[in-house]
Amino acid sequence: MRDTLLIALYALMGAAGAGLLGACVLRLLRRRSLVTSLAVVSGVSVVAMLAGTLTVAWAMFLSPHDLSVVTTVVAMAAVVSLATALLLGRWVVAGSHALARATRSFGDGDGFRAPDAPATAELEALSRELAVTGEKLAASAARERGLEASRRELVAWISHDLRTPLAGLRAMAEALEDGVATDPARYLTRIRTGGRTPRRHGRGTSSNSPASTPVSLPLHPAAHVPGTTSWATPSRGV
Repeated sequence: MRDTLLIALYALMGAAGAGLLGACVLRLLRRRSLVTSLAVVSGVSVVAMLAGTLTVAWAMFLSPHDLSVVTTVVAMAAVVSLATALLLGRWVVAGSHALARATRSFGDGDGFRAPDAPATAELEALSRELAVTGEKLAASAARERGLEASRRELVAWISHDLRTPLAGLRAMAEALEDGVATDPARYLTRIRTGGRTPRRHGRGTSSNSPASTPVSLPLHPAAHVPGTTSWATPSRGV
């Protein structure tokens, strides 16, 4: 029993030393590629086993032949472990690069397309989340285009409805300024009545956002224009 505890203690000491060294190396290489990190982890595992074995062999005073046999076995295990770690790292890195290329489709209008190559469960989950985010971005872009179209349409309607009454008000103001109006009081009354129209339109635009449905404008001041221009004296060319 005592020999078993001593063997375990010597093996733990050798493996702990290799593990601490590997932890320091991983900290220095934490910003490197995943392939490098996996290779270091695999190497640390093999070195820890080799260190523990050599420590126990030294404590037990094994013969050089037995020690060389153990070292050869551990070296073969190290080769297989490193090859497996490198293959796994290359596969994971390839999946990560494919996912990074797929994320470049954001903002192109086609949405996110998940890579076809199989990947780890974490990368698959990330692909699903990116696909959901891409759908939300596409819906947001479509909604923004709809709002912009509604805003342009609303501005066009308001501009069209204001153009005619403003032209009539201008004609009446010029007639009053030139002194050709036959009934100035009536002109002033018409100007005051027509001046309320822009204020109505202003209230309509402030209480309705561009995202709202098309606004119905009940006022049609264009009907006053014939009467307005008929009051002007023909001799002045109004």
